[in-house]
Amino acid sequence: MFIRASWVLSLCFAQSWLCSFVMSAEYCDDVQDWCARRIGCGMALQHFFAGCKENLFHETDVCTTSCKRALISLLSSEDDAGLDFINCNCSGDPYCQDRKQGIEVCTNDVLEAIHSVNDGTSVVSCTLAKWICEADSSCFTALDFYKSHCSKLFIGDKCTERCNNSVTILYQQAKAQKLQNCECDGSELYDCKSIRYYTDVLCFNKVYQVKSFNGSNRLSVSLLCVTLLIASLLWCWRHVLGGSRSRR
Repeated sequence: MFIRASWVLSLCFAQSWLCSFVMSAEYCDDVQDWCARRIGCGMALQHFFAGCKENLFHETDVCTTSCKRALISLLSSEDDAGLDFINCNCSGDPYCQDRKQGIEVCTNDVLEAIHSVNDGTSVVSCTLAKWICEADSSCFTALDFYKSHCSKLFIGDKCTERCNNSVTILYQQAKAQKLQNCECDGSELYDCKSIRYYTDVLCFNKVYQVKSFNGSNRLSVSLLCVTLLIASLLWCWRHVLGGSRSRR
């Protein structure tokens, strides 16, 4: 799919007037309605209008990071629904044509990023990885279950059996591949680094390598043990000290 998307985007972005020969035969309003009714494509469409706002209204002459990510998310939707929206027939609608011209500046960035996303060894931002997952209905559903069943994990409490199962199912999704090793770059609307840490330690019992204070050597420290120690201290503080206060 990414190969086809690359070819179509190259042609359409480079010469927008040629799109009438290679784009979807359907009108943009129809394609947009169809996309919006699908869980994955609908989410990608929301990211597109929000993330590409500056480009759509010609407020910038460069492709913003959020717009590039939104376009990649659209191209990641199942059944090429997002691609059909990008290459739909404006049928002379001036607003639609203006919108297409606004995102032409993203051509090279998107094409380059598509190849990177398609590379199984490359690392992308966690925001982009999440958007790619949300653009696929199955991955979106798995991610939603993960959010619903892992509330205790998100605060560093524990990884319950249901949460562990949710993580396993999520990582089995093809469009969740990039979520497993994505980079927390600060653009996330959640505490990305903490959630990554809690997932690795509480669900997968991973061991982190940390430097000693003088930097002369490395100490292998199980962060799981540290987490359990902190949890034990909190339990004692709540139940022992809390109980003694209540008796007073």
